[in-house]
Amino acid sequence: MNGRPMENHGLPVYLFHPAFSRFQHTLADRNVVLTAADYAETHKYISVSAELYDSEQLRQKAILNSLNAAIHFDLLGINLDGTTPDGSIVTPTADNHNAIAVFYEFKDEIGMGNSDPAIQGPLSYRKAWVADERSSIRHSCCCPSFILAVAGPWMCILGAVFTETVLVQQLTDYVWTGGNPYDDKGLESVARLFKALFIGLQDLKMFYSNLAAAPAPDIQRMFPFTRSYLDSRSQKVNFRYIRRLSESKAVYVAENASGHELIVKFVQRYNLHAHRLLASHNLAPHLHYSNLDDAEMNIMGGLGVVIMDFIRGSQAYELYPNMRLPDAVYDRVKQAVDILHAQSIVFGDLRLPNIMITGQQTPMLVDFDWCGTHATDRYPPRLNDSRSITWHPDVARNGVMFKEHDVFMLKVMQPDHSMDLSG
Repeated sequence: MNGRPMENHGLPVYLFHPAFSRFQHTLADRNVVLTAADYAETHKYISVSAELYDSEQLRQKAILNSLNAAIHFDLLGINLDGTTPDGSIVTPTADNHNAIAVFYEFKDEIGMGNSDPAIQGPLSYRKAWVADERSSIRHSCCCPSFILAVAGPWMCILGAVFTETVLVQQLTDYVWTGGNPYDDKGLESVARLFKALFIGLQDLKMFYSNLAAAPAPDIQRMFPFTRSYLDSRSQKVNFRYIRRLSESKAVYVAENASGHELIVKFVQRYNLHAHRLLASHNLAPHLHYSNLDDAEMNIMGGLGVVIMDFIRGSQAYELYPNMRLPDAVYDRVKQAVDILHAQSIVFGDLRLPNIMITGQQTPMLVDFDWCGTHATDRYPPRLNDSRSITWHPDVARNGVMFKEHDVFMLKVMQPDHSMDLSG
Protein backbone atom coordinates (compact mmCIF):
# COMPACT_ATOMS: atom_id res chain seq x y z
CA MET A 1 0.00 0.00 0.00
CA ASN A 2 1.64 3.22 -1.17
CA GLY A 3 -1.24 5.65 -1.74
CA ARG A 4 -1.54 4.97 -5.48
CA PRO A 5 -4.38 5.02 -6.27
CA MET A 6 -5.52 7.14 -3.32
CA GLU A 7 -7.65 4.44 -1.72
CA ASN A 8 -4.65 2.09 -1.72
CA HIS A 9 -3.14 3.50 1.45
CA GLY A 10 -2.20 2.17 4.83
CA LEU A 11 -1.14 3.54 8.18
CA PRO A 12 2.01 5.67 8.51
CA VAL A 13 5.15 3.53 8.68
CA TYR A 14 6.52 5.51 11.62
CA LEU A 15 3.85 3.93 13.83
CA PHE A 16 5.64 0.62 13.38
CA HIS A 17 9.27 1.63 13.81
CA PRO A 18 10.84 4.84 15.21
CA ALA A 19 13.68 4.92 12.65
CA PHE A 20 11.39 6.56 10.10
CA SER A 21 10.20 9.41 12.30
CA ARG A 22 13.78 9.79 13.57
CA PHE A 23 14.79 10.30 9.95
CA GLN A 24 12.10 12.94 9.39
CA HIS A 25 12.79 14.69 12.69
CA THR A 26 16.54 14.84 11.99
CA LEU A 27 15.88 16.16 8.50
CA ALA A 28 13.82 19.04 9.89
CA ASP A 29 15.97 19.79 12.96
CA ARG A 30 18.22 22.75 12.23
CA ASN A 31 20.12 22.06 15.45
CA VAL A 32 21.64 18.89 13.99
CA VAL A 33 25.27 19.77 13.33
CA LEU A 34 26.73 19.19 9.87
CA THR A 35 30.50 18.72 9.81
CA ALA A 36 32.98 19.85 7.19
CA ALA A 37 33.24 16.21 6.10
CA ASP A 38 29.45 16.04 5.65
CA TYR A 39 29.57 19.02 3.31
CA ALA A 40 32.61 17.69 1.45
CA GLU A 41 31.12 14.24 0.78
CA THR A 42 27.79 15.76 -0.21
CA HIS A 43 29.53 18.13 -2.63
CA LYS A 44 31.32 15.18 -4.25
CA TYR A 45 28.02 13.34 -4.66
CA ILE A 46 26.33 16.38 -6.18
CA SER A 47 29.22 16.77 -8.63
CA VAL A 48 28.94 13.25 -10.00
CA SER A 49 25.13 13.29 -9.80
CA ALA A 50 24.95 16.38 -12.02
CA GLU A 51 27.00 14.78 -14.81
CA LEU A 52 25.41 13.39 -17.97
CA TYR A 53 26.06 9.72 -18.70
CA ASP A 54 25.61 7.58 -21.79
CA SER A 55 23.91 4.76 -19.90
CA GLU A 56 22.33 3.80 -16.60
CA GLN A 57 25.22 1.46 -15.87
CA LEU A 58 27.82 4.21 -16.29
CA ARG A 59 25.92 6.60 -14.02
CA GLN A 60 25.38 3.95 -11.39
CA LYS A 61 29.02 2.95 -11.25
CA ALA A 62 30.10 6.60 -11.17
CA ILE A 63 27.96 7.70 -8.23
CA LEU A 64 27.99 4.62 -6.01
CA ASN A 65 31.24 5.36 -4.17
CA SER A 66 30.20 8.97 -3.55
CA LEU A 67 26.80 7.87 -2.28
CA ASN A 68 28.37 5.33 0.08
CA ALA A 69 30.71 7.98 1.46
CA ALA A 70 27.88 10.48 1.92
CA ILE A 71 25.66 8.11 3.93
CA HIS A 72 28.57 6.31 5.68
CA PHE A 73 27.20 2.89 4.70
CA ASP A 74 28.06 0.62 1.80
CA LEU A 75 25.40 -0.18 -0.79
CA LEU A 76 26.20 -3.63 -2.15
CA GLY A 77 24.95 -6.03 -4.78
CA ILE A 78 24.63 -3.84 -7.86
CA ASN A 79 22.12 -5.45 -10.23
CA LEU A 80 22.10 -4.68 -13.93
CA ASP A 81 19.40 -7.08 -15.13
CA GLY A 82 16.43 -5.63 -13.23
CA THR A 83 15.53 -8.80 -11.32
CA THR A 84 16.79 -7.71 -7.88
CA PRO A 85 17.38 -4.34 -6.20
CA ASP A 86 20.09 -2.24 -7.80
CA GLY A 87 21.74 -2.15 -4.40
CA SER A 88 21.07 -2.90 -0.76
CA ILE A 89 22.52 -2.56 2.71
CA VAL A 90 22.46 -5.87 4.56
CA THR A 91 22.83 -5.99 8.33
CA PRO A 92 22.99 -9.10 10.56
CA THR A 93 20.47 -9.99 13.23
CA ALA A 94 21.42 -11.30 16.67
CA ASP A 95 21.30 -14.87 15.34
CA ASN A 96 23.17 -14.02 12.10
CA HIS A 97 20.31 -13.82 9.65
CA ASN A 98 20.63 -11.17 6.95
CA ALA A 99 18.18 -8.30 7.31
CA ILE A 100 17.95 -5.60 4.64
CA ALA A 101 18.08 -2.07 5.99
CA VAL A 102 18.06 -0.30 2.60
CA PHE A 103 16.85 -1.07 -0.90
CA TYR A 104 18.34 1.06 -3.66
CA GLU A 105 16.63 1.52 -7.04
CA PHE A 106 18.21 3.52 -9.80
CA LYS A 107 17.39 5.10 -13.17
CA ASP A 108 19.73 7.16 -15.35
CA GLU A 109 17.22 10.01 -15.70
CA ILE A 110 13.59 10.67 -14.81
CA GLY A 111 11.34 9.00 -17.38
CA MET A 112 13.94 6.47 -18.52
CA GLY A 113 13.96 2.74 -17.89
CA ASN A 114 10.20 2.18 -18.25
CA SER A 115 9.54 2.40 -14.50
CA ASP A 116 9.66 4.77 -11.55
CA PRO A 117 12.30 3.71 -9.00
CA ALA A 118 9.91 4.81 -6.24
CA ILE A 119 7.47 2.18 -7.54
CA GLN A 120 10.09 -0.46 -8.34
CA GLY A 121 11.68 -0.16 -4.89
CA PRO A 122 8.61 -1.37 -2.97
CA LEU A 123 8.27 -4.30 -5.37
CA SER A 124 11.88 -5.28 -4.66
CA TYR A 125 11.19 -4.87 -0.94
CA ARG A 126 8.29 -7.30 -1.04
CA LYS A 127 10.13 -9.84 -3.18
CA ALA A 128 13.11 -9.86 -0.83
CA TRP A 129 11.17 -10.05 2.44
CA VAL A 130 8.83 -12.87 1.37
CA ALA A 131 11.83 -15.07 0.54
CA ASP A 132 12.06 -18.26 2.60
CA GLU A 133 15.52 -17.40 3.94
CA ARG A 134 14.06 -14.34 5.69
CA SER A 135 10.97 -16.00 7.13
CA SER A 136 12.40 -16.07 10.66
CA ILE A 137 12.97 -12.30 10.56
CA ARG A 138 9.55 -11.75 9.00
CA HIS A 139 7.91 -13.72 11.82
CA SER A 140 9.74 -11.65 14.46
CA CYS A 141 9.26 -8.03 13.38
CA CYS A 142 7.70 -5.71 10.83
CA CYS A 143 10.82 -5.80 8.61
CA PRO A 144 11.51 -2.04 8.52
CA SER A 145 13.61 -0.85 5.58
CA PHE A 146 14.44 2.41 3.86
CA ILE A 147 14.11 2.63 0.08
CA LEU A 148 16.35 4.97 -1.92
CA ALA A 149 14.89 5.86 -5.30
CA VAL A 150 17.36 7.68 -7.55
CA ALA A 151 16.55 9.03 -11.01
CA GLY A 152 19.41 11.04 -12.46
CA PRO A 153 20.08 14.04 -10.19
CA TRP A 154 16.93 13.39 -8.14
CA MET A 155 16.51 11.30 -5.01
CA CYS A 156 13.45 10.18 -3.04
CA ILE A 157 13.52 8.27 0.25
CA LEU A 158 10.70 5.99 1.32
CA GLY A 159 10.01 3.81 4.35
CA ALA A 160 8.49 0.34 4.22
CA VAL A 161 7.21 -2.20 6.74
CA PHE A 162 5.62 -5.63 6.43
CA THR A 163 2.56 -6.05 8.68
CA GLU A 164 -0.52 -7.87 7.40
CA THR A 165 0.52 -6.37 4.06
CA VAL A 166 3.37 -4.23 2.76
CA LEU A 167 3.03 -0.58 3.80
CA VAL A 168 5.12 2.00 1.96
CA GLN A 169 5.34 5.70 2.73
CA GLN A 170 7.18 8.42 0.85
CA LEU A 171 9.30 10.21 3.47
CA THR A 172 10.57 12.93 1.11
CA ASP A 173 9.65 14.42 -2.22
CA TYR A 174 12.03 13.86 -5.11
CA VAL A 175 14.94 16.03 -3.94
CA TRP A 176 17.20 17.80 -6.44
CA THR A 177 20.76 16.57 -5.99
CA GLY A 178 22.18 18.25 -9.09
CA GLY A 179 24.79 20.96 -9.25
CA ASN A 180 24.55 24.70 -8.67
CA PRO A 181 27.79 26.41 -7.56
CA TYR A 182 25.84 29.36 -6.12
CA ASP A 183 23.31 27.37 -4.08
CA ASP A 184 24.72 26.87 -0.58
CA LYS A 185 21.24 26.18 0.78
CA GLY A 186 20.81 23.38 -1.74
CA LEU A 187 24.10 21.84 -0.63
CA GLU A 188 23.03 22.05 3.01
CA SER A 189 19.64 20.53 2.21
CA VAL A 190 21.19 17.46 0.56
CA ALA A 191 23.77 17.15 3.35
CA ARG A 192 20.95 17.11 5.91
CA LEU A 193 19.18 14.46 3.87
CA PHE A 194 22.25 12.21 4.00
CA LYS A 195 22.79 12.92 7.72
CA ALA A 196 19.17 12.01 8.49
CA LEU A 197 19.46 8.82 6.47
CA PHE A 198 22.68 7.89 8.27
CA ILE A 199 21.00 8.31 11.67
CA GLY A 200 17.95 6.34 10.54
CA LEU A 201 20.19 3.55 9.26
CA GLN A 202 22.06 3.46 12.55
CA ASP A 203 18.72 2.92 14.28
CA LEU A 204 17.84 0.03 11.97
CA LYS A 205 21.29 -1.52 12.32
CA MET A 206 20.97 -1.45 16.12
CA PHE A 207 17.41 -2.79 15.95
CA TYR A 208 18.35 -5.77 13.80
CA SER A 209 21.53 -6.50 15.76
CA ASN A 210 19.34 -7.07 18.85
CA LEU A 211 16.65 -9.05 17.02
CA ALA A 212 16.54 -12.80 17.56
CA ALA A 213 14.12 -15.05 15.73
CA ALA A 214 10.90 -15.72 17.61
CA PRO A 215 10.10 -19.41 18.24
CA ALA A 216 6.72 -18.81 16.58
CA PRO A 217 5.26 -15.96 14.50
CA ASP A 218 4.79 -12.94 16.76
CA ILE A 219 1.37 -11.43 16.09
CA GLN A 220 2.43 -8.18 17.77
CA ARG A 221 4.78 -7.49 14.86
CA MET A 222 1.74 -6.33 12.87
CA PHE A 223 0.91 -3.58 15.37
CA PRO A 224 2.52 -0.24 16.34
CA PHE A 225 5.68 -0.27 18.42
CA THR A 226 4.00 1.70 21.26
CA ARG A 227 3.16 -1.04 23.78
CA SER A 228 3.27 0.64 27.19
CA TYR A 229 2.39 3.86 28.97
CA LEU A 230 2.84 5.52 32.36
CA ASP A 231 -0.26 5.63 34.55
CA SER A 232 -1.25 8.45 36.92
CA ARG A 233 1.25 7.11 39.50
CA SER A 234 4.05 7.03 36.91
CA GLN A 235 3.95 3.23 36.92
CA LYS A 236 4.64 1.51 33.61
CA VAL A 237 1.64 -0.34 32.19
CA ASN A 238 2.35 -2.86 29.44
CA PHE A 239 -0.32 -3.88 26.99
CA ARG A 240 -0.71 -6.08 23.93
CA TYR A 241 -2.77 -5.39 20.86
CA ILE A 242 -5.78 -7.55 20.03
CA ARG A 243 -7.12 -6.10 16.80
CA ARG A 244 -7.47 -2.97 14.73
CA LEU A 245 -10.83 -1.34 15.40
CA SER A 246 -11.13 0.98 12.40
CA GLU A 247 -10.12 0.45 8.79
CA SER A 248 -9.87 4.20 8.22
CA LYS A 249 -8.08 5.27 11.40
CA ALA A 250 -5.16 4.17 13.57
CA VAL A 251 -7.38 2.86 16.37
CA TYR A 252 -6.73 -0.45 18.14
CA VAL A 253 -8.24 -2.62 20.84
CA ALA A 254 -5.62 -3.76 23.35
CA GLU A 255 -5.49 -5.29 26.81
CA ASN A 256 -3.18 -4.86 29.78
CA ALA A 257 -1.64 -7.63 31.87
CA SER A 258 -4.79 -7.99 33.98
CA GLY A 259 -6.99 -8.38 30.91
CA HIS A 260 -8.53 -4.90 31.08
CA GLU A 261 -9.44 -3.83 27.55
CA LEU A 262 -8.21 -0.51 26.19
CA ILE A 263 -8.54 1.65 23.12
CA VAL A 264 -5.19 2.84 21.75
CA LYS A 265 -5.66 5.66 19.27
CA PHE A 266 -3.03 7.58 17.29
CA VAL A 267 -4.03 11.13 16.38
CA GLN A 268 -2.76 14.36 14.84
CA ARG A 269 -5.02 16.50 17.00
CA TYR A 270 -7.17 15.73 20.02
CA ASN A 271 -8.96 17.78 22.67
CA LEU A 272 -7.93 16.22 25.96
CA HIS A 273 -9.75 18.83 28.02
CA ALA A 274 -13.06 18.08 26.29
CA HIS A 275 -12.57 14.34 26.73
CA ARG A 276 -11.71 14.60 30.42
CA LEU A 277 -14.58 17.02 31.00
CA LEU A 278 -17.18 14.62 29.62
CA ALA A 279 -15.53 11.58 31.22
CA SER A 280 -16.00 13.26 34.61
CA HIS A 281 -19.75 13.20 33.90
CA ASN A 282 -19.69 9.58 32.63
CA LEU A 283 -20.33 10.88 29.12
CA ALA A 284 -17.02 9.67 27.64
CA PRO A 285 -14.67 6.71 28.28
CA HIS A 286 -12.14 7.02 31.09
CA LEU A 287 -8.87 8.41 29.72
CA HIS A 288 -5.74 6.64 30.96
CA TYR A 289 -2.89 8.33 29.10
CA SER A 290 -1.89 10.82 26.45
CA ASN A 291 1.46 12.05 25.16
CA LEU A 292 0.10 14.95 23.11
CA ASP A 293 2.19 17.47 25.03
CA ASP A 294 5.25 15.24 25.15
CA ALA A 295 8.43 15.15 23.09
CA GLU A 296 7.62 11.47 22.52
CA MET A 297 5.42 12.61 19.63
CA ASN A 298 8.63 13.23 17.69
CA ILE A 299 9.31 9.48 17.49
CA MET A 300 5.90 8.87 15.94
CA GLY A 301 6.13 11.38 13.12
CA GLY A 302 4.12 14.03 14.94
CA LEU A 303 1.32 11.65 15.89
CA GLY A 304 0.19 11.48 19.48
CA VAL A 305 -1.40 8.56 21.29
CA VAL A 306 -4.43 8.56 23.57
CA ILE A 307 -5.33 5.48 25.62
CA MET A 308 -8.76 5.04 27.14
CA ASP A 309 -11.16 2.35 28.32
CA PHE A 310 -12.71 0.15 25.67
CA ILE A 311 -16.48 0.59 25.85
CA ARG A 312 -18.60 -2.41 25.01
CA GLY A 313 -21.72 -1.39 23.18
CA SER A 314 -22.93 -0.29 19.76
CA GLN A 315 -22.57 2.83 17.70
CA ALA A 316 -25.76 4.86 17.63
CA TYR A 317 -26.06 4.61 13.86
CA GLU A 318 -26.27 0.81 14.15
CA LEU A 319 -29.15 1.00 16.63
CA TYR A 320 -31.04 3.94 15.17
CA PRO A 321 -30.85 3.80 11.36
CA ASN A 322 -33.54 6.47 11.00
CA MET A 323 -31.06 8.92 12.59
CA ARG A 324 -33.47 9.73 15.46
CA LEU A 325 -32.38 9.07 19.05
CA PRO A 326 -34.73 7.94 21.83
CA ASP A 327 -35.58 10.64 24.36
CA ALA A 328 -33.33 9.30 27.13
CA VAL A 329 -30.34 8.97 24.82
CA TYR A 330 -30.92 12.34 23.19
CA ASP A 331 -31.17 14.08 26.55
CA ARG A 332 -27.78 12.74 27.64
CA VAL A 333 -26.15 13.65 24.32
CA LYS A 334 -27.58 17.16 24.59
CA GLN A 335 -26.28 17.34 28.16
CA ALA A 336 -22.80 16.48 26.87
CA VAL A 337 -22.99 19.19 24.22
CA ASP A 338 -24.26 21.73 26.76
CA ILE A 339 -21.34 20.92 29.08
CA LEU A 340 -18.87 21.53 26.25
CA HIS A 341 -20.60 24.69 25.05
CA ALA A 342 -20.53 26.12 28.58
CA GLN A 343 -16.74 26.15 28.20
CA SER A 344 -16.82 27.43 24.60
CA ILE A 345 -15.93 24.03 23.16
CA VAL A 346 -17.46 22.85 19.88
CA PHE A 347 -17.59 19.06 19.48
CA GLY A 348 -17.56 19.40 15.70
CA ASP A 349 -18.12 15.84 14.52
CA LEU A 350 -21.44 15.22 16.25
CA ARG A 351 -22.64 12.26 14.19
CA LEU A 352 -24.17 8.95 15.27
CA PRO A 353 -20.96 6.92 14.61
CA ASN A 354 -19.31 9.00 17.37
CA ILE A 355 -21.96 8.16 19.95
CA MET A 356 -21.50 4.82 21.71
CA ILE A 357 -24.53 3.25 23.38
CA THR A 358 -23.73 1.05 26.37
CA GLY A 359 -26.13 -0.89 28.60
CA GLN A 360 -29.38 0.75 29.72
CA GLN A 361 -29.23 3.03 26.64
CA THR A 362 -26.41 5.07 28.16
CA PRO A 363 -24.61 7.18 25.53
CA MET A 364 -20.95 8.18 25.54
CA LEU A 365 -19.30 10.54 23.10
CA VAL A 366 -16.09 9.31 21.48
CA ASP A 367 -13.71 10.79 18.91
CA PHE A 368 -12.58 14.15 20.29
CA ASP A 369 -10.21 14.74 17.37
CA TRP A 370 -12.10 17.74 16.01
CA CYS A 371 -13.14 19.42 19.26
CA GLY A 372 -12.09 23.04 19.31
CA THR A 373 -12.73 26.50 20.65
CA HIS A 374 -15.90 28.26 19.49
CA ALA A 375 -15.29 30.88 16.77
CA THR A 376 -11.53 30.22 16.84
CA ASP A 377 -10.50 26.69 15.88
CA ARG A 378 -11.14 25.17 12.47
CA TYR A 379 -12.44 21.98 10.93
CA PRO A 380 -9.86 19.71 9.31
CA PRO A 381 -9.11 20.37 5.63
CA ARG A 382 -9.96 16.72 4.85
CA LEU A 383 -13.53 17.07 6.13
CA ASN A 384 -15.98 14.96 4.13
CA ASP A 385 -18.12 17.62 2.48
CA SER A 386 -20.04 15.22 0.26
CA ARG A 387 -23.83 15.14 0.36
CA SER A 388 -23.71 11.83 2.24
CA ILE A 389 -23.41 13.78 5.53
CA THR A 390 -25.91 16.42 6.63
CA TRP A 391 -23.71 19.20 7.97
CA HIS A 392 -24.75 22.70 8.96
CA PRO A 393 -24.62 24.76 5.73
CA ASP A 394 -21.67 26.79 7.04
CA VAL A 395 -19.48 23.79 7.87
CA ALA A 396 -16.59 23.68 5.40
CA ARG A 397 -13.08 22.34 4.97
CA ASN A 398 -10.82 24.42 7.22
CA GLY A 399 -13.86 26.47 8.19
CA VAL A 400 -14.21 28.11 11.60
CA MET A 401 -16.12 26.07 14.19
CA PHE A 402 -19.23 27.46 15.89
CA LYS A 403 -21.55 26.11 18.59
CA GLU A 404 -24.46 26.54 16.18
CA HIS A 405 -23.05 23.69 14.12
CA ASP A 406 -23.45 21.28 17.07
CA VAL A 407 -26.96 22.58 17.72
CA PHE A 408 -27.83 21.85 14.10
CA MET A 409 -26.57 18.26 14.41
CA LEU A 410 -28.59 17.82 17.61
CA LYS A 411 -31.72 18.79 15.71
CA VAL A 412 -30.90 16.21 13.02
CA MET A 413 -31.02 13.44 15.65
CA GLN A 414 -33.84 14.96 17.72
CA PRO A 415 -36.52 12.35 18.60
CA ASP A 416 -40.11 12.44 17.42
CA HIS A 417 -40.16 16.11 16.54
CA SER A 418 -40.54 17.79 13.21
CA MET A 419 -37.04 18.80 12.27
CA ASP A 420 -36.59 22.54 12.06
CA LEU A 421 -33.08 22.88 10.70
CA SER A 422 -33.18 26.62 10.28
CA GLY A 423 -32.05 27.56 13.82
